[in-house]
Amino acid sequence: LRPLSDELRQTFSPAHLQEEGPPRLHAAWLACIAEAFDLDGRTGVDAVLGFTPVGRVPASGAFPALSPPERGRAAASARRFAGSEFTDLDHAAWNAELEQSVRERCGRRSQGGNDHEGLQTVWNATIQEVHKGTMAVPFTARDFDRAYGVGQWRGIRRFPIWQKAKCRPCDDCVKSGHNAASFMGASLQCDSADFPAAVACLCAQLAGAA
Repeated sequence: LRPLSDELRQTFSPAHLQEEGPPRLHAAWLACIAEAFDLDGRTGVDAVLGFTPVGRVPASGAFPALSPPERGRAAASARRFAGSEFTDLDHAAWNAELEQSVRERCGRRSQGGNDHEGLQTVWNATIQEVHKGTMAVPFTARDFDRAYGVGQWRGIRRFPIWQKAKCRPCDDCVKSGHNAASFMGASLQCDSADFPAAVACLCAQLAGAA
């Protein structure tokens, strides 16, 4: 199924999913999902086209569907985005606002502001992710405008947060409106603590019956 998977990716996938990387056996994944869970194939399609991370995220069929879909949390700082569809938001205006805020904050740092360590931690963590291959190299707003078009992408602020005397980076999808303008079509359900024991019990029963 590798040739078919490669053909699917090269024909239908966005450019960033066509880049070389770990083997993506989309065709095998789709076949296994359809056989094991009897789903409608949405997860396999998402694997080729890219999963929907924001906006209206459709139910995959693997978890109970929500009707109506559940809206993301809108904190006080993002209430201006609540009730809006993600595609209707003014991304260009937000990106300009975010860039101006970042420039002002960096200016305070150069003048001896008190968030020097936090900003350096965010930068170092980002570069580490780049080296691990989980994030692309840092880009400017102009780079994204050229790649996707002005107003066709929405930036997220990454800021430092201190916990237990350690600083880590946090991506603020609340203030940017990503959460407030997203709708989840399904409710995720995690396994309970006794699930491994239940599986072990079932395996023992099946082994005894064999």
